[in-house]
Formats: sequence, structure tokens, C-alpha cells
Amino acid sequence: MVITLVDDDPLLLRLLTVYLEEEYVVHAFISAVEALAYLRINPTDLVVSDINMPDMDGFSLRRCLAEESEAGLMPFLFLTGDQDELTRSQANELGADDFLVKPICKDSLLDAVNQVLNPTKSK
Repeated sequence: MVITLVDDDPLLLRLLTVYLEEEYVVHAFISAVEALAYLRINPTDLVVSDINMPDMDGFSLRRCLAEESEAGLMPFLFLTGDQDELTRSQANELGADDFLVKPICKDSLLDAVNQVLNPTKSK
């Protein structure tokens, strides 16, 4: 399975990649604009995106993907430092499959990813 990661923090992006690459094929992007261009032509099983990024935020990325029929069906998980209810509500309105708060440990990330990708499997 393929996961696309999007986060403007290069250190966190590398850490998340290391967390996931043992079980998944991971494509990581430091820019939501670059990720969007990639996602328009490459299938992925899950997008994991930060919300607050300088060029395009995660909400805008999700909106753009939702407007495109095939890309709009991609499972989407937000990973952010924002914990307020407004941010969580906006993520839910955009159809996010999950909302995780940074910092996140490897087990929590893998649990969330596995739950989205394999909803019938439960621990």
C-alpha cells in the first residue's frame, strides 16, 4: 500500500517516513503544491497531511483533492499541532478519516493508518 506524506517540517517528515516505510511505500513531500501535482497523476492509498503549511495548507489540499472525482476518494488523515475544536471541526467537515495531534509516537501513527486502511481489522 502507498502512503503520501505532506509536512513542511523536513525533520518530522523524515521521522514519519521512517515510522511508516517498514510497512508501506511512502512518498513524502515538503510542499502541499508538489504533493497535489503528484497526487493528480499517481494513485495513493492514504494521504497524511499537516494542516499549517506556507504554500498551501492541508485544508486546501483536501479541498482540491475532493473536487477531483478519483482523487477525492482517497482516504485522508490530518496530522497537526492544532488541538482546538474549530480546527477539528473543519477537518471533519472536509471528510477527514482521522485527525491526529503532534507530537505523535510511532505506535499511534501506525494504529491510525492501519485503522483507516484496514477498517475491518481490529486489535
